[in-house]
Amino acid sequence: MNKCLKSRLLTALAFVLPMLPLSAQPEAAPAAASDLPALRKTCEQLAEQPRDEAALAALLAYAKNTNNVDRLRSRAMAGYALSSLFTGNTNLYTSARNSHARAYPDDTHLLRIDLKTCYVSCKECQGRGSIASICPACEGNDKCKACNGTGERLQRKNLKGSRDTGIKCSVCGGTGQLVCQRCRGTGQLVSTCPTCKGMPEKFVTPTKVHDDFTLIMKGITKWINNEEVFSQSFQAAKAKASGTERVTALKELLANYSYREEKGEIEKLLAAELDVIQGQTKDMRELREREQREIALLRGLKGSPNVAASITTMNEYLEEHPDSEYRLELQSIVNHMRAELQRQNIKRRNLYVVGGIILLLFAASCIHINHYNYNIFSHQREREKESE
Repeated sequence: MNKCLKSRLLTALAFVLPMLPLSAQPEAAPAAASDLPALRKTCEQLAEQPRDEAALAALLAYAKNTNNVDRLRSRAMAGYALSSLFTGNTNLYTSARNSHARAYPDDTHLLRIDLKTCYVSCKECQGRGSIASICPACEGNDKCKACNGTGERLQRKNLKGSRDTGIKCSVCGGTGQLVCQRCRGTGQLVSTCPTCKGMPEKFVTPTKVHDDFTLIMKGITKWINNEEVFSQSFQAAKAKASGTERVTALKELLANYSYREEKGEIEKLLAAELDVIQGQTKDMRELREREQREIALLRGLKGSPNVAASITTMNEYLEEHPDSEYRLELQSIVNHMRAELQRQNIKRRNLYVVGGIILLLFAASCIHINHYNYNIFSHQREREKESE
């Protein structure tokens, strides 16, 4: 088998094999996370050097691995198919294009090059492959040169007064026409075009092929970069400290990447976070209502007759709720009650002092009276004794 034909068949099989049922293919190795950076490097290399054989082989290997991302496999296959036109391998391009259309019917726009646009007609022969020129033997004239197309030749007689007589032309047999042996009576000689060598249509790789190939390579690179940005953003959103921050980050992801396959996962996480926040909101509302009731009760202690007990109760609440938004208000009430308690203590102490003084005065008065009475009664008894 011709080596060139064998090479083309093997290359074509490389595209046909990925299209076979999975049972007919050898089991492919799972795609590793490092495949995307390697593919990006390959595409960056091909964007600069489209004919790099090693990079093209890596691109084909990625396209054949069924465990890789379908979107990127489609573009890798399309890019490899376009690369076949760099060498004019139209058979491979046609085969790859058909396989790609069957596998990825939504991506047929990636291979839009029409092979008719890849052929240019020879300007020298106007696409005929040959050039016609006037036959130098007959100069394009089929008349007999011997009789000039008359069929007769004049014969002069040497006798005086005799006239020239016409005789049948022996060259053309009296027909006046003669078939040129060189041009076979056509009057023209046809020769192979010296410019195209008999191949009037020449394959020329259009600039559009290079443009489309470069566009696909850059598209793959951009997608991989966006994939890394999305992955980092997704992880950062899930790692947010508070539920509100996670909800905000997940909503932004859903708005910016609604086309991605992870949309369902993002929606589930967002719904779960909203449920948690809703539950927390309910708990916070109940806690708030309970706090309002407690604050109302504490405010009512301001007019309690038992100021000391009220102060103790409010201090215990402040110790248990150091971050309460009502702390300043409650502390102000406590300070006011302390001042009131201090005034009550001062008043009570003053009352005690006054009462003590009164008691002392009363006791002194009693002592003085008793002393006075004793002295009087003593002198009276002495006088009575003396009078006896």
